[in-house]
Amino acid sequence: MFLRWFFFLLVLPLLGQSHREPPASVIQEASRLQKNKDWNRLILLIEGLEPTQKQYFAYPLIEALNKSGQWDKLLQVCEETIAREDAEEGPKPTWVRTCRAQALSRLDRYPDSLKAHAELGRLGIPVGFVNACALAQAHQDWEALIPVASGLSTTQPGPGLSYKGEALARLGRYDEAEAVLEKAVTYPGHTAMAWSDLALIRNLRRAFPAAVEAADRALAMDPANVVALCHRGGARFGLQQYAEGRQDFAAALATGMADEATTVMIRQNIDMADRYLAHTKKRASPQKRP
Repeated sequence: MFLRWFFFLLVLPLLGQSHREPPASVIQEASRLQKNKDWNRLILLIEGLEPTQKQYFAYPLIEALNKSGQWDKLLQVCEETIAREDAEEGPKPTWVRTCRAQALSRLDRYPDSLKAHAELGRLGIPVGFVNACALAQAHQDWEALIPVASGLSTTQPGPGLSYKGEALARLGRYDEAEAVLEKAVTYPGHTAMAWSDLALIRNLRRAFPAAVEAADRALAMDPANVVALCHRGGARFGLQQYAEGRQDFAAALATGMADEATTVMIRQNIDMADRYLAHTKKRASPQKRP
């Protein structure tokens, strides 16, 4: 939605900037190329202009670079444009900042892209915090996830507190995590992982029935959630429900989505359940008399 708000700026020159207006023929040609979505030729046209005329087409150039996936050039033009705009009016939530954050993400410059997306969030664009949370989670940067998740929670408490609780749980701060997650699941938009993390924490407290309940809630939202299946399996083992727990671990394995380390753990739990169930069956079988 934010991008739509700024779409009209794509076809307008920058206002209030010190630039010299290009000849009318150049403006008409740039407009034609933009209308026809001929991005590469539009880029060549604008880059061939002198600097003061090039500034006139800053926004169409940013659009063309974005559409054509020229991320290095896009980042450079965005940085130059942001510096000019900030010098006049101070930092504002502009479309150019959104494009800069996108370029940094595409270039896989994680620390810089995290900072750029978080800045968008602080400037009043909620999707900035959403993207920052997703980046920090993907990089398992749990310390960095906490502040951006807190920022997101001011406008979207369900997902924001879910992210924050996940980060606290991964850092082993379980008491804090449990309090945050129990609050998160009372809001719309909370994640399945929030319930799954609650299942983990309740397993650690040996509150196995409550862990099963939390895992059930996670799986109702995401039936193929490997982590929730494993937590429910572990809780059922704690309740000595080994057959049911084995079913959970087998279901987690069957998703094909577990990483290598998790797959090893799942197989170990299945083997343990098989040994226990075989031993129990042997003990229950009537002994043959000689």
